[in-house]
Amino acid sequence: MLRLLLLVPLAAALGCGGSNMGQVSGTVTYKGKPVAPGVIQFYPANGPMAFGGLDANGHFTLTTKTPGDGAPVGEHRVCVLPFVPGTGEMGPGKPQFDLDPKNIPHKYRDRETTPLRVEVKPDKTIEVVFELED
Repeated sequence: MLRLLLLVPLAAALGCGGSNMGQVSGTVTYKGKPVAPGVIQFYPANGPMAFGGLDANGHFTLTTKTPGDGAPVGEHRVCVLPFVPGTGEMGPGKPQFDLDPKNIPHKYRDRETTPLRVEVKPDKTIEVVFELED
């Protein structure tokens, strides 16, 4: 009986019905140019936010808890936050960045006003392309 009781929590921890995460990567452009540098944030209705850094090509890969682990399953509101070089440094060789207030419309920066939505499905890998408009 004890052996059975120990196996039930183990099976629950390993997951019997698949993952509650999905892999997400993609690119963000505005007026045909990459939005970079910056960060993209995926907000689910419930659960932790996923995020990814925007590289020089506007490409990102999402992380929630560990690098590249993706985003929780479900519909997400998506925000884009571009950066500009700031003054000073955050540490040796680490320049400071400030949010760029001008290079994309404000609606994409706020999770209440963003029109961007993505459905993340369990155990699926999706590649999204966001072409931001005025």
